[in-house]
Amino acid sequence: MKTLLKILALASAALVTLPASLSLAQPSETEFERQASQARSIERIQRDYASRADDTASARSLARGPRIINGRPIANDAKNWEWTVSIQRRNNHSCGGAFISPGYTASGKGVVWRDDDTEPVWVVTAAHCITELELNLIERGELTAVSGDVSLARRDEFGKNRRLDSQKVIAAYLHPDYDPDTNANDIALLQLEELENPVSNRRRSIGIAQDTQQSWLYAPYTALNVMGWGTTLEGGFLSETLQQVRVPFVEQAQCAGSYASASNMGMSAGMICAGFSSGGYDSCQGDSGGPLAYIPAPGVPSPTRSAVLAGVVSWGAGCARPNLFGVYTSALAYRGWMARTIRQAETHDTNN
Repeated sequence: MKTLLKILALASAALVTLPASLSLAQPSETEFERQASQARSIERIQRDYASRADDTASARSLARGPRIINGRPIANDAKNWEWTVSIQRRNNHSCGGAFISPGYTASGKGVVWRDDDTEPVWVVTAAHCITELELNLIERGELTAVSGDVSLARRDEFGKNRRLDSQKVIAAYLHPDYDPDTNANDIALLQLEELENPVSNRRRSIGIAQDTQQSWLYAPYTALNVMGWGTTLEGGFLSETLQQVRVPFVEQAQCAGSYASASNMGMSAGMICAGFSSGGYDSCQGDSGGPLAYIPAPGVPSPTRSAVLAGVVSWGAGCARPNLFGVYTSALAYRGWMARTIRQAETHDTNN
């Protein structure tokens, strides 16, 4: 069963670039956001995606991607992706992650998760992304977090070397109760070196889900965005450009029922699900650790004005298979652990 899970690092996978002539037709950013934010039932969301799938069927028959799994590439000048991070082993993409930045109340006891451009030095990712190999690479300064651009290409369209913001990972903190056999508590924090002269100004943190947001954020059919540089189909190639796909939240009972009949993997507290019962749209290998976020559409009434981190890509049986939803680690469930861990680490650094 392990071979079916998204815990694969895909060391042998290669980045792939498509020629511009194969770029797939998509609605405008504003229209795309408007349609998704108004979709409050799975039937409505599926109809929206189906119409776009018809437009791109001929292009998909010619080439793979450029897709997460039936997603779309993100433009560099778009908004609400800047917190997304590529975790790299020796300059090769391995997993995703998201910038987070805790701030503290006047009393020093409370935590406010900032969603601003304060220089981030913390990344939340999946615990299964941090193996013994990663820990060894940290010691040698060879595990890095790359950010600030949707493209991981080393050269631009003119063949010139591109500069990417890269920060060394200086410490990793896995959840103490992480279980690699069940994927329970699949969450970790990475502490980064400070970046003195960033190349890009497109780097910011994302706010973490709050208790007051639970009733609507973790509700059936809430449209959520998952982002990553992972494979564009099961067993395929990594994407050179950041991709995103919108999927509806699925109740844990429904998700657990689908896995109970199809695999030996079970759901545990702290896991959430998103996807379509018909399959077709999902995260995949290489997307692990990346963000599952609620992104408000411009000009449309929304419970929040800012993007909210709902979860972290964790596991799933294959990718985009019918009745096998993507499984994510809930950001809300581990909000307290993240705050305590970061405070302890920063206090230790200050005292030394």
